[in-house]
Amino acid sequence: MTTEATADTPPRPEFLALGGFYKSALEPWLEAHEGRRRRARLLRWIIIGGGFALLAVCFYYVVTDEWDDFWIFAVFFGAIAVVVVGNVPLWNLKSDVKKFVMNELAGFFKFTYEAKPSFDGVDLFRDLDLLPYHTRASFEDGLKGEIKGVPFQMVEAHLRERRGTGKSAKIVTVFRGLLLSLPCRFTGPLAVWRRENSPRTSNEEWRETPLGDPVFDGAYVVHAANAGAAHERLDAEARRVFTALDRRDDVDNVRLGLTEGRLLLVVERGADSFEAGKMNRPLADPDRIQAIVDLFAFPFDAVDAFKLQPGAPATVAGGAAVQGSA
Repeated sequence: MTTEATADTPPRPEFLALGGFYKSALEPWLEAHEGRRRRARLLRWIIIGGGFALLAVCFYYVVTDEWDDFWIFAVFFGAIAVVVVGNVPLWNLKSDVKKFVMNELAGFFKFTYEAKPSFDGVDLFRDLDLLPYHTRASFEDGLKGEIKGVPFQMVEAHLRERRGTGKSAKIVTVFRGLLLSLPCRFTGPLAVWRRENSPRTSNEEWRETPLGDPVFDGAYVVHAANAGAAHERLDAEARRVFTALDRRDDVDNVRLGLTEGRLLLVVERGADSFEAGKMNRPLADPDRIQAIVDLFAFPFDAVDAFKLQPGAPATVAGGAAVQGSA
């Protein structure tokens, strides 16, 4: 079990031992819980099948005997309850599998995993228009640690916006994906979006900066206050890795920001990350774990692509210095 930054590059050295780790630590636990998966699936069909049969009989008597409309609604909500109760054993199993796998993989990489992490860096993402306007934010599945001495934090974010007023008000999801933050010497501001999704700006100090790469410039928009620094930071290797990340099958799009001594990566997915997957296949199916492992590659790719180094001072506006990385 390995993961790659692109299809034509060899596996990362940090991931080479994952195959043996899977065999020794993950597979035995998953196989030990395979019976639980089968029982949960069988119980779901028994509950749902039996419950719906009973509700069908009830619905027949409600319709033929012209009972009050209340009983029609009762049958409807009863059907919802049957589906929920029937799926509870599988939901509990998926939760247990996720917690086990995430904690084990985090330990393998010497990271820390938090199911409900705190994350106070959203404002930096918003300042660069990397995230949409939202009124509610929740975070889960947080990873913290160091890669080659460079500290990072990555969380899964669910951002929502309240739209409308009164009875017509509704809560709409505006973003679901991963947010990654690492220290970086470059203070920016600099941001990269797909050209078709780029925000409009009239700020002359925050202008579009072509990099002289026709393919990249055709696909992406770069806004930066310092054109020379943008060319330096977004060199050929950084552009190659960023493009490869954005073209991954398991992401919708990727956005990049550099500001105030932080490198910010937004990975929009439109679906939950780090999930255990469907329960219609064996728990020990390696593809189930591979889908989670692939997401662990993002901070490794960022550290390598932007040549981040530990402990280098980062100069901020006004001449002050903060600890960051190159």
